[in-house]
Amino acid sequence: MSGLVAVAQTDTLSSALIFEVAARVFKGITPCTCEPVSPEMAVPMTGWQGVVDFRGPGIGSVGVRVSTRYAEILATAMAGEDVRAVPAMQADAVGETANIVASSVMALLYGRRRQVTISSPKVTGDIADMPSGAVEGLVQVGLLLDHEHLVQVWLLVDTETAKEGTP
Repeated sequence: MSGLVAVAQTDTLSSALIFEVAARVFKGITPCTCEPVSPEMAVPMTGWQGVVDFRGPGIGSVGVRVSTRYAEILATAMAGEDVRAVPAMQADAVGETANIVASSVMALLYGRRRQVTISSPKVTGDIADMPSGAVEGLVQVGLLLDHEHLVQVWLLVDTETAKEGTP
């Protein structure tokens, strides 16, 4: 990922860069194929959402939405054993995945030498509570994993605080 860091030292990232970061994270956890899809198409009907807030040169959040079935796959991959029937393990896996994606996005957004604080992941089974539409500072990407599992990843930067350089 070092080649990407030099590309994006700005207050927003392109959807292509966020897709690349997210694809690397998901492929690292569960070896899979990964294709871009419309973010609107990638909203699972039921599932989990993990959100990590950040504060540094800007303020915002990174979120990951996955279907219940893919949360089961993540949990099993991370635990190293079949834990599909354990919702708490699914929640932990989605939270950890959101944390990994957020950390990777922060490295691209602000570089590795800038101080950025991230929150513990907030995980819910309610995937409806997420920014959408034409919101300033919102970048969304959709991923199709193994031609079957839809995943949505988003970055929301408060553009006003990013302009002010809020510590």
